[in-house]
Amino acid sequence: MRQILGIVFFVILALSPVSVAASAGFEKGEIAYDAGDYTKAFKEWKPLAEQGDARAQYKIGTMFFEGKGVAQDYDRAFRWYRLAAEQGYAQAQTVLGIMYAEGLGVAPNEEQTLKWIRLAADQGEVDAQLALGGVYEVIRDYQGAVKWYRKAAEQGREEAQIGLGNMFVRGLGVDQDYKKAIKWYQIAADQGNALAQYSMGNMYSDGLGVKQDHQQAFQLYKQAAKQDLALAQNYLGFMYENGLGIPKDNEKAVKWYRLAAEQGYTEAQNNLGNMYRSGQGVEKNEKIAVEWYRKAAERDDVAAQTNLGVMLVNGLGVEQSFKQAAKWYRKAAEQGDASAQFYLGNLLAHGKGIVQDDEQAFKWYQMAANQGEVRAQFVLAHNFENGVGVAQSLKQAFKWYQMAAEQGDSEAQGIVGFKFEKGQGVEQSYEQAIKWYLMAAEQGDASAQYNLGLMYDTGQGIAQDLTQASKWYKLAAEQGVALAQLNLGYMYETGGGVAQDYKQAGKWYRLAAEQGDIQAQYNLGIMFHEGKGITTDLEQAAHWYRMAARQGDALAQYSLGNMYREGQGVAQDIGKAFDWYYRAAEQGMVDAQNNVGFMFSKGHGVERNFKEAAKWFRMAAEQGHAMSQGSLGFMYSKGYGVLQDYRTAYMYYSISIKHGNERNRGKRNQLANLMSTQQISDAVKMTEEWMETHSK
Repeated sequence: MRQILGIVFFVILALSPVSVAASAGFEKGEIAYDAGDYTKAFKEWKPLAEQGDARAQYKIGTMFFEGKGVAQDYDRAFRWYRLAAEQGYAQAQTVLGIMYAEGLGVAPNEEQTLKWIRLAADQGEVDAQLALGGVYEVIRDYQGAVKWYRKAAEQGREEAQIGLGNMFVRGLGVDQDYKKAIKWYQIAADQGNALAQYSMGNMYSDGLGVKQDHQQAFQLYKQAAKQDLALAQNYLGFMYENGLGIPKDNEKAVKWYRLAAEQGYTEAQNNLGNMYRSGQGVEKNEKIAVEWYRKAAERDDVAAQTNLGVMLVNGLGVEQSFKQAAKWYRKAAEQGDASAQFYLGNLLAHGKGIVQDDEQAFKWYQMAANQGEVRAQFVLAHNFENGVGVAQSLKQAFKWYQMAAEQGDSEAQGIVGFKFEKGQGVEQSYEQAIKWYLMAAEQGDASAQYNLGLMYDTGQGIAQDLTQASKWYKLAAEQGVALAQLNLGYMYETGGGVAQDYKQAGKWYRLAAEQGDIQAQYNLGIMFHEGKGITTDLEQAAHWYRMAARQGDALAQYSLGNMYREGQGVAQDIGKAFDWYYRAAEQGMVDAQNNVGFMFSKGHGVERNFKEAAKWFRMAAEQGHAMSQGSLGFMYSKGYGVLQDYRTAYMYYSISIKHGNERNRGKRNQLANLMSTQQISDAVKMTEEWMETHSK
C-alpha cells in the first residue's frame, strides 16, 4: 500500500482544526509548536496526553512520527495514535489506519487499515474518506474507492475530486464517463489545484469528453506549470518542442523542460538531455546531455537509461563502454522499453560487453517486436526464418516480416513479397507479392528489384513477360546466389518462364542445397517425396529432409519425423520419429510440440509420461495450438501429469474453442456440470486474462 504514503503526510500536516475548546496547556503547546519550539510543545502536551486527552495524544503521536522535538519513533507514534483513536478521535483513527497500511510502527494489516480509517470516515472525517478511497483503489475494490472518493469530493477535498475524476476516466468502479471526469476535475481546477488543471489539460489534449483543443490544453498546462507542477512544466516543454497549439519554440521548450528537470522530474531530465544531444533550443553539448540522461537513469527512467546506453555504445559525451551500455540497456529492457530490448538483443547477439547468447538475444528481440519496434520485428523474423535462437518457423517469420513491412521497412517489404510469392508462412498470393515488391522497389531496395523477376513471371498486376522473369533469376543464379538458384529451380519445377524441367529444377535446387540452403534442401526432399514428374524416391526425400533437419530446420525435422513414423524412405521407427519431433519441438515448432505431447501421453516411441506430455502440450498451447490447448484441458480435468484443476481445464477448453476447435465445446460443457458457479466464473476470467496476455 505504498501508494497511500503520500496521503499519510498530508493527513498529519494538513488536518482540519479541532472543534473542541482547547485547554490552557493545550493552547500553549500549539503556540509553541507553531513557533517551532517543539521541545516546549512536547512538554505542554505530554502531561495532558498521559491524563487521557485525545487531542494531546494525537499531537504527541505526530511529533514522534515527524521527529519534531523528539527522535523520530514510529513505534511510539503508533502507541499514542492508538490511544487517541480508541477514544474515537477521528484524525488519530485515520493516521492509525494508514500506519497499518504502510507498516509503520506495526506490521502491515489490511483488516486493521480498513477498520480504523472506516471508523474515522463514518464520522465524516474528510481526510479519512480520502484515505479510504485510496486504500480501496489499491486493493482494487473500485466501487468502494468511488464511494469514499465521492464523499470526500462532495465535502470539497480537491484530491478526492481528482481521484474520482480518474476513476471515471479509467472506468474503474463506474462506467467510463469522460464528461463526469471533467466535471470533477473542473471543480478542483476552479479551486486552483494544479494537478486538476493538468488533468483537464490532458482531456483537451486527447479530446476526451471535449473537442480536442491543443490551445485550451496549453492554457491549462500553463496554469499548472506556473504553480511549479513538474508534470505540467514537462508537457508544456513538449508542446513548445512540437508546436502543439502554439508556434514551435525550442528555446521555450528547453526553459520548461529545465524547470521540471531541476525539480527532479525524470521525464523532463531525459527530454532536456535530448535537447542538448541534438542542439535544439540550446547549444549542442553531448557531455551535458549525458549528465541529464544519467540523472534520470539513476532514478529508473527507462527512456533515459536507453539513451545513456546509446551514448555509451557510441562514445558520445562519454568514454565508449559496451559493458556499461549493456547494464543500462538491461535496466530499461527489464522495465519494458522496446528500444532498450532491441539494443540489448544486439549486444547479446554480437557478444559486445556481454556474453554472446542467441537465445537471450531472441528473447529480447521478441519482447521489443511485440511492442512494435520495427528493427526488432525484422530481426525476429530473420531469426525465425533461420532458426537463430528459436525453432525455425516460416509462418512466424512471415508474421514478423509483415509487421515490419507495414511500418515501411523496405527490406521487410521485399521479403514479404517473396513470402507471398512462395506461399511460405502465408497463403500464396501473387497479387500481394507484387504489391510488396513494388513498395520496396520504389524505395530502392535491391532485393525487391531483383524479385521483380517474379512479377514478370506471374503477370499479376503487370504485363507478363516470362523472358524477363527468367533473365533476372538466371543472372543472379549463375553468380551463385543461393536464393536465386532456389527460385530458378522453382521456375523449372513449375515451368514458369522456361520449359518445365524437373531435372533442371533439381539441378538448381541441388546447387543451392549444396551451398547449405536449408529451404532448397527441404524443397529437394519434397520433390523426391512427392515425385513431381520424376520417379518418387523416398530415400532421397528422407536424405534431403535429414540434411535440412541436421542444420536445425524445424520443418524438416518435423517432416523427417513423419517419414520415420510412416516408414517412408526409411525403416519405420517410432522412436526416431519421436526424436525428430522432439528436436523440432525444442525449437518451438508448435505442431511438433503437439506431436511430442501426444506421443508422451500414449507412450508411442517413448516411455509414457503424462507430466512430459503436459509440458509439451503447454508449450504448443502457449503458441496458440488449438489441439494442444484442448489436450491440456483434458489433462487438467483428469489430473494426468498435472494437479487436477477444473478451472484450468475449463480455461484451456475455452481457449481451444476460441482458436477454432469446436470439438472441445462438448467436453467443456460436461466439465461445467462438475463445477460450481464460482469456479466457472473464475475460469471465464482466467480465459479472458490468457487471451489478453497472448494477444500482444
